Amino acid sequence: DGDRLAVSTGGGFFLLQEGMLPITVTEETFADLTLPILTTFIDSTGLSPENPSVSWSMDGAEILFVNFSQSCKCTAAMVYDRLTSTLRTLRPRARDARMSPDGKWIAVSEFDTTSVSLVVLDATGAVARTLGKWLSPSGGFPARVEGLEWSPDSREIAFASDADGSWRVYAVDVAGGPIVPMSPSGMEAALPKW
Repeated sequence: DGDRLAVSTGGGFFLLQEGMLPITVTEETFADLTLPILTTFIDSTGLSPENPSVSWSMDGAEILFVNFSQSCKCTAAMVYDRLTSTLRTLRPRARDARMSPDGKWIAVSEFDTTSVSLVVLDATGAVARTLGKWLSPSGGFPARVEGLEWSPDSREIAFASDADGSWRVYAVDVAGGPIVPMSPSGMEAALPKW
């Protein structure tokens, strides 16, 4: 609605509104918060500052972000509802997450010890489809899939990955289909924008 601005810093996530003072709130104390307007909605312990993964829902009611979760002891995709002042973990083991411009879908890059996957969730958080999965080389770390960026029409997702040994930008149709390299190998491309 243009009235608030979500900002990520090394010290936390902030919901900025003119005239309000920041309040530090951790996941453990979040449920006890009774303030009418929340400005700092979570402590960013474990947040990757180069990839803060903050995006708004189409109606401006929710903020999706990736942060360290005490409940899973890992990074997780979380949703803060600014109207009800509630915080919920959407997907554990997330590296990146973005809401689609039409508000119908959420793209998430999630990982475990052997692989990383690019999945599309419906608005409730249920998995609608897996668009790609990359296995770790034997004994190695999983590839990274980051910088998720929806096309303006919500039909494609662009992202960066080091799956082939160097950072490249790829695109994929969310209805399914092949993952298409958009930058040449060895270019070290990242953070796509439509």
